[in-house]
Amino acid sequence: MTYERYFSYFLAPCSLLRQIDCPPTFLQRREVEMSVSIVRNPSTPVPATRNARDRARTQLNLPREIRYQNFDYLRLFLAIEVVAGHLYSGMLLPGYLWVPIPPVAAFVGLSGFLIPQSLERSRGLGHFAWKRVLRTLPALVPLMLAITCVFGFKQTLGAITQYLTAGYYGQFQGVTLPLWSLVVEDTLYACMALLFVFGAHRRIWVTLPILATLIVADTYITDPMTEYRLFHTSIAFFAGNLVYVAYSRLRTVSWPRPVLATAAGLVVAASLVGCMGRLGGLLAQIVSSLGAGSLIANFLGQLGRLDFPLLIAATIVLAMTLPQIKWRIPDLSYGIYIWHVPILLALLYPIGMARNSAWLVAISALTIFAALLSWYFVEKPALRFKNWQPPGRLLDQHMAPVVSEATESERLSAA
Repeated sequence: MTYERYFSYFLAPCSLLRQIDCPPTFLQRREVEMSVSIVRNPSTPVPATRNARDRARTQLNLPREIRYQNFDYLRLFLAIEVVAGHLYSGMLLPGYLWVPIPPVAAFVGLSGFLIPQSLERSRGLGHFAWKRVLRTLPALVPLMLAITCVFGFKQTLGAITQYLTAGYYGQFQGVTLPLWSLVVEDTLYACMALLFVFGAHRRIWVTLPILATLIVADTYITDPMTEYRLFHTSIAFFAGNLVYVAYSRLRTVSWPRPVLATAAGLVVAASLVGCMGRLGGLLAQIVSSLGAGSLIANFLGQLGRLDFPLLIAATIVLAMTLPQIKWRIPDLSYGIYIWHVPILLALLYPIGMARNSAWLVAISALTIFAALLSWYFVEKPALRFKNWQPPGRLLDQHMAPVVSEATESERLSAA
């Protein structure tokens, strides 16, 4: 085995993934179609250099990208919900802050809607994995460097351990960082990639049984942390995938319908967590007087499990069908999500700020500033490399024999 082959294996750990010929949505098949068109029409200019081939690749008929401006605003709103919940806890106020939409689950639900089309627009599983790496890991590098400078290397190891174990292991200032959800999402992405390999990512008879199985299994989970981190996120992910499966029908729905569905889901969710005030207390008294407390409680519990995926799906459809906001904003949601807790803790312990309004303002301002730096100097530049490919010359392998045939045809016609 030559040195170059050893070197290619070292630089391309996803080489096995690139060998999987996953259904007709991958770009390799379109490259072959383009090559065949060159043979059928010898007058077509043949790209003779790598740069020309790169330009030709961009002109291929890729699946149309589904993009809605409202999704950017929804992600920003969800990130603000996460920050608000942590600030409420940080102020040591009683209870917890109720938010209208479960933020982490809705984040993952949006991924369930968007990830299938990312797979369809990828050259292969290796390319898909590369895009996922570029979206998450570059922004974590400056975060870990900042944590090392402020809290020390031991706390950095704890943060990395929490990231790799979904928050079940690792110590970081006595709290769990939001990084736990990233590895859960990566696992769900891998599951969706597996469905994509078999062409099942658009099959309602696949998504619905998976979603139903998760909902039923959730009823047997007694650990609230496992239910929240693993099952709620998985249910939300496949609820978003269900929206993608039914996209051709749901995109034509008039927006008042998802508004009503979302409002109904919020009312049910609010009543289940006791946020209906005096009305909730009155209903509780009536139920207890009738002696049907356990029966009603069981019914509401089952209703809540069904309401949760419906609320996630209705939120995605609502953002999709409402009039789109034309003003584009930078995607600060990821930066806000990963930076706000380290900033919160840094202002408390090394700096020693009191838990007051000034502390809240400082956290908000520094989080936005860190998210802006992360987006414009790390995340956005990294995403420019999402279509980069190693020198495997897959395109060259498809086009080389066809180009030679086309060149021969041109020579004969000229003669």
